[in-house]
Parts: sequence; structure tokens; C-alpha cells
Amino acid sequence: MPKRNLIWALAIVAASVITALVTRAPRAPVSTPEQDAVEQARRLVEREYGRRPDPRRLREGAVRGMIESLDEYSAYVPPGKAEPFQRRLMGYASGTGLRVTREGGRICVLGVLPGSPAARQDIRRGDELLYVNDENAARMPPRTVQEALNAEDGERVELLIGRPGSPPRTVHLVCERFPVATVQGLYRDHKGRWVHQVDSHFPRPIDYFRVGEFVRQTGEQFQGAYRDAPEPEGIVLDLRGNPGGLLPEGASMANRFLREGVIAVSVGRDGRRQEYVAHAEGTYPDVPLVVLVDGGTASAAEIVAGALQHNGRAVVVGARTRGKGCVQTVFTLPGGLGLVNLTTAEFLLAGDVSITRTADSATWGVEPDRSIEIPPAVAEELARLREEARLLPSGRSDPASSRALDEPERARREIGRAILAQDPQLAYAVGLLRSPDDWNRILQESALQRELRARRRQREAARAAKAEEND
Repeated sequence: MPKRNLIWALAIVAASVITALVTRAPRAPVSTPEQDAVEQARRLVEREYGRRPDPRRLREGAVRGMIESLDEYSAYVPPGKAEPFQRRLMGYASGTGLRVTREGGRICVLGVLPGSPAARQDIRRGDELLYVNDENAARMPPRTVQEALNAEDGERVELLIGRPGSPPRTVHLVCERFPVATVQGLYRDHKGRWVHQVDSHFPRPIDYFRVGEFVRQTGEQFQGAYRDAPEPEGIVLDLRGNPGGLLPEGASMANRFLREGVIAVSVGRDGRRQEYVAHAEGTYPDVPLVVLVDGGTASAAEIVAGALQHNGRAVVVGARTRGKGCVQTVFTLPGGLGLVNLTTAEFLLAGDVSITRTADSATWGVEPDRSIEIPPAVAEELARLREEARLLPSGRSDPASSRALDEPERARREIGRAILAQDPQLAYAVGLLRSPDDWNRILQESALQRELRARRRQREAARAAKAEEND
């Protein structure tokens, strides 16, 4: 059979299987020419394919082909990845919590994540992994080592660890689920606590909150971090690289900084609208706010940045956001086939402003009030510093413990200073918050630009309506 025909046949199989799987309620079978062709294609594959096909792999391939043909965001999650996917949405990770790096020809400990199995062991930054599950770590690629350390719940990992001045010792770790801090500060102090003050030597500091993604725990974590920080002169909300997550969590964070106004509107295929509106109860004090964004800021994170900008609450600094203006819903497929993360609606900012990026989009996403680019080499170094900043400096170092850690406070502060010195967007934000007049001026300029864009959209809509009426 020609290869082209077989590909078309498989595509029809995909359409058939998905149609059967995602039907919301049982319906009486209806035979159509398309379904007859699909059934013939399935039988053709089973009869003529060079090897006996695996029915389950065929079904999974059909699901994946159908879902991922819809748009760039809808995705199929196979059974083996369904549980980790759901766990991430709940704000948990799995594994040992140990992070490593290659230094010369050695695999060395970079640090551990709080609350993880590794945090309860005497594992220190700079320790060398000699063997991982009886394999010579120095001969393993760092990625392979990290994958072994991030195994699923219940998996046992045996490590032979070397430390200068001490004989090698064996450490046994059992992988388990542990919470992930989606709300971070500038760096962790020597006791493992997040430091949110960028310049605490001033009478009133600038507070810095970096939100990695919006999961079930994000709102609670942010509330706790904000409550524990001293009253600031200004706040930097860092949403760079935030892929989004749960829409209600994003809307809830925007609401904490807004007393009134529309945060976002979700519009389904049938035109049904759901508005997320800010209310005064529980709103934080009205201190100056700067939001940092980049091309990795997406979805729920774009809602936060766009809502705060549109309502004149924050100056947005960085680079244009991704333009992922879609609402996604997770569905469980029957027969143990996994999950589907399906685009089910579009969200709009106040004034029905779309941020969705399409092939013919001239504009998309949230455009910053001040654009500042970061060179790739600098971005790579900043990523390394932030990874180091989020790790605990030593083992047996859970923040719940009152025991001081081995690494001095001064060394931890140096990480924060290095981040601030090399991050032009963050440095600009801090300087702007120290100059309230400049902050207010940019807000006023931004409001004027939004008004001009709104009038332009109204004129374009009126012309389009008139042209349609004339036709």
C-alpha cells in the first residue's frame, strides 16, 4: 500500500477513536460514511500492517494525533505521565529533592529542596556523588543522574557520597512527594528561609516575589510570604518564565492588588462569558508595584500582568509576553488512556482585549510599559544563580528546623547581590520603585496609550460593521 494512503488511514482512525473517547454522555450509535471509512481503515491496519499492531498504542496514538492537531496548547497526557501531571497542578514534586551539577569530571551536590527526603539527610553542597544505584556517577551524564534522583514515589535510590576529610558513606533515599515553593524570594538565607527584601538597608525595603507558576498552593504561599515580609516601599512581582497554570489562582492574585475592575473574561465556544471581577475585601495596601514579564510569561500569568497594567495598578517591565490567551480543562479518558488537557475557552482582558497570538497577529500578549532585553548569556547565568538561590545550602536543613546551617549568611547574601547586579530588568524595577514620581509618570503614559488603542479598536470595529452592512 502507498505510504501516503496509510497515513490518511491512520488519521481517520485517530478521528474515530477520539470521537468515541471524549463523548460526554452515551449516545446511540449512528453509522456515517466517515465512520464506515474509519472502521475499514482500522481493519486495514490490523490485516495488512507488517507487524501485529499493539491495540493500546494504536488508541494512544489516535488520541494524541487528534488532540495535538487542534492547537499548540492542547495536549495528550499518556497514562505513565498522568499522575505526575496532576501532582504538579496540585503543587507537588516527586523524587529525592537532590540537585547536582558537573564540576570537572565529578558529579557534585548543588543543594537540596526543602521538605524533600534529601533535606532530612546529612548531604551538603559540594559533596561528590561517587555511585548512584551501583553505577559510577562520573561516567553518567548529569541528566541521567538527575533522572535517577527524580524517580517516582516509593523508588529507592542508593548513593555513595564522598566528602573531603571523611571516608565515603552510603546514603539510602526513598523518593516521595513533597511540596514545591512556587512563590520565591531573592535567595534563601542560611536557615533556608526565603529573603524577599531586595535592599533592606533602607528604612522601608523593596519586597521581591517571584511566582514560578499558578497551582493550588500558590495563593496560600503568596499570602504567607507577603504577611511575613515587612511593610515595603514598593513591590516587585516577578512573573518571568511563568507558564501559567490555574486560571482562578491567577485571578485571585490579581484581586489581591485591585480594589475594583474587571480582571479577565472567559469566553467559551458558545459565547458564554464568565467575568473575574476584583473586590476591595482583602486587598493589599496600595504601594507602588512593578511586574516583570518576558516571552515565557503565559496564560494565567498574563492575566495577572494584564489586569494590573490595565487597571493602572502596576508598571510592567521586560519583554512582550507569550500570547497564550486560552483556558484549558483537564479531562480523564476512559479505559485508563490518560488525560487530555484541552483548550475549552479564550480569556480576554478588560474591554474584551484579546492577547492570543495567531499566525497573522500584529500584536499579542501583554506589551511592557518599559522594554528591557536580557542577552542570552546573561539569562543563562541568571538561571544558574536562581537555581542555586532556591536550594537549601546543606542537608538536614528544612526551614522548620531551628538549627543553623553550615553555610554562613554572608555567602547566601552574595547570591542575592549577584542576581541583582546581573539582572537589568530587576535593577530597573527597584530603581523605579525608589522614584515614585517616575513610577507615576509611566502609569499615566500607559493609561493614555491604552485609551488611544481603545479608540482605534472602536473605529476599526465601526468600519467593519459598516462594511458588512453595505455588503
